[in-house]
Amino acid sequence: MVKSKVLQLLKTLTPQEFKKFGLFICSPYFNKEIVQIKIYELLKNHYPAFDSPSLAKENLYSGLYPGRKYNDGAMRNILSDMLKLAENFLSTERFQSDDYKKNIFLLEELKTRNQKNHFLKQKDKTEKIIEKDVFKDELYFDRKTELAIIYARFLRGTEETFIQRDKVIQETSDLLTISSLIKLIFYNTDMLSVQTNISNITYRLNLADEIDIFFENSGKKYLKIPYIEGYWLSFKLIQTGEEKYFYMLKDFIQRCINEINNDEVKNIFTILVNYCYKKITEGNPDFIKEQFLLYKQSVERGSYTSVGFISSTLFMSIVVIGYEAGEFDWTNNFINDYIHEVKEDSRNNTVHFSAALKFYWRGDYESSLSELSRVSSEEFSFKQNIRSLTLKIYYDLNETEPFYSHIDSYRHFIQNNKIVHNNIREPINNYISFCKKLFDLKNSREKDPEFELQRLKREILNTKAIINKLWLLRKIDEVV
Repeated sequence: MVKSKVLQLLKTLTPQEFKKFGLFICSPYFNKEIVQIKIYELLKNHYPAFDSPSLAKENLYSGLYPGRKYNDGAMRNILSDMLKLAENFLSTERFQSDDYKKNIFLLEELKTRNQKNHFLKQKDKTEKIIEKDVFKDELYFDRKTELAIIYARFLRGTEETFIQRDKVIQETSDLLTISSLIKLIFYNTDMLSVQTNISNITYRLNLADEIDIFFENSGKKYLKIPYIEGYWLSFKLIQTGEEKYFYMLKDFIQRCINEINNDEVKNIFTILVNYCYKKITEGNPDFIKEQFLLYKQSVERGSYTSVGFISSTLFMSIVVIGYEAGEFDWTNNFINDYIHEVKEDSRNNTVHFSAALKFYWRGDYESSLSELSRVSSEEFSFKQNIRSLTLKIYYDLNETEPFYSHIDSYRHFIQNNKIVHNNIREPINNYISFCKKLFDLKNSREKDPEFELQRLKREILNTKAIINKLWLLRKIDEVV
């Protein structure tokens, strides 16, 4: 069987594309080699798998040149030429499907050939294509900028007045500024987000301070553009952690949710939700409701996914925060209405874990443990959530032997799991340690353990890296 780049590429073609590729090869404009038409006909019988044992280079060569001795160099050249044809085919297909790009290339040609009237009519057509875009996003402003630059260059070669040229130059500069700001702030936000979640990475955030100064002065008007405002508020929230930027970004998404595409809406919701999670782990219960409302709006608007399904991790996060917020009816309805959108290979596990949470909040610990025992997954998120909830159950049941046994197995699971990053390992280990200390104090034979409980409470409050902080604080208050 032939192992070739061209066959790997041809495998990706749909039946319709493969047929069109045949027409492409037969066109003398694109291909002047008869041998390429012949090899296409030979390969056509093996599409789409190209995995037949008879599909060897020697057999292909024999089919092309019957009776001729095999020449490996010649065969390699033939396959190499076909790869170039396949690449040209894909480029041509993409070009033909992009009306904007076709118009831009035509404008460049018309400019070069000094076809003024034709150029101006084509420019108007291109502007109409651009304005068809629903969202005024990065692509929209990139296209506006590219067209403006071509037009400005066109005017240099004409006898148009300086006033008209000066106006175009200013418009082009403004568009370049908008396009550059969108790109810079987006990538700075993306880098800062990664840097925040992965401690051993440090990025250089280009012009971040200068952009702030610019917005405080002459550039303030650019913050009226939704994509710039949304990206900048996202960046400032991650950079500073200040609550004012949370509420500003939340207000922005309410005002401009129909002016940005679904992917960006999803990204902003994720940034807001992550901030809520951070505040919750710091011990602020107000953000439980905030996080729930964000999830609720995301679900109701359909902004929770851009790939046609909902991940099991996100699904479980929504269920956890829904029950935490006391929104039991909404959460139960969410489980019933959206569980079919979880991928089939993790759907049953998600069903059982969600049921375990429901039973836990009802105080039916035995049923909760039964549901957890039916979860069978190698994914870390499932294993971690199972162990975390099981520890809570054994704590509430006040069963000493199962509790301490689970503490040991939980610790070993975290310590021995090599894929767990320190940013995840530390908060879980702190949760395990504090839970053990609290269990010890709850079952202490001392008559008045209140002093130690208050000290433990302060210690928990002062610990930033910890999961289930609010649960621990609630349990301390129950003991006190």
